[in-house]
Amino acid sequence: MKEFKEQFNGFEKESLVALVLASFFLVIFAYQGHPSFFIEYFGNLDWVKGKEDFYSQAYRFFFTFILFFIIPAIIVKFYFKKSLIKDYGLGLGDKKFGFSFVLLSFIILPLPLYINAASPDFLKEYPLWKDAGANLSSYFLWIFMYLFYYIGWEFFFRGFMQFSLVGKIAPFFIIMMQTLPSTIVHIGKPEGEAMSAIIAGLVFGAVALRTRSIWYTLLVHWYVGALTELFCYLHRGV
Repeated sequence: MKEFKEQFNGFEKESLVALVLASFFLVIFAYQGHPSFFIEYFGNLDWVKGKEDFYSQAYRFFFTFILFFIIPAIIVKFYFKKSLIKDYGLGLGDKKFGFSFVLLSFIILPLPLYINAASPDFLKEYPLWKDAGANLSSYFLWIFMYLFYYIGWEFFFRGFMQFSLVGKIAPFFIIMMQTLPSTIVHIGKPEGEAMSAIIAGLVFGAVALRTRSIWYTLLVHWYVGALTELFCYLHRGV
């Protein structure tokens, strides 16, 4: 028993609970949070028929927000008794570095995203809602709803998982602890997106630790999602 306990030296309740719960949350996300779950149980409802893509994806957005943000935030606040702002990345942190990262990303990302959006595998996957780009009101409604998904995603991977490990292991391993599962979750998406998830996990993880904030990676991730939806819609119309 002593040798078993020694394997966990350097860890304590906060990090152990966060990582174990994260494993359960990822399984729940993969099954109960998938659009196919919504279609199976709610697809026959009259108000869903004909709009299955919209409602099933909206379900996933808000399911992710609750599972990956609301529940972990409650755990951090009331079980870990830590500050969400100071300890778990909901503050602005290093604003100069963070906004510089956002600005640079906003400038360099549109061209590669536009090129990738023309590939057949991206056009098969996106836009998640086929009418997302039909008009401005539809598009802005869609990307506003998309924001809830990214809030959950970034807080879970770059906040809950990473900041629970700060001070316990080296920064590189902290980053890898969320990069591995966040990449695996992308399996089944276009190959280019899955490969990009590795880079995004490393870069976003490093930026979140550097700034001690998730808001800058959240803005960039949301920007990527919004442009991908738009560009794929435009390519489909060409």
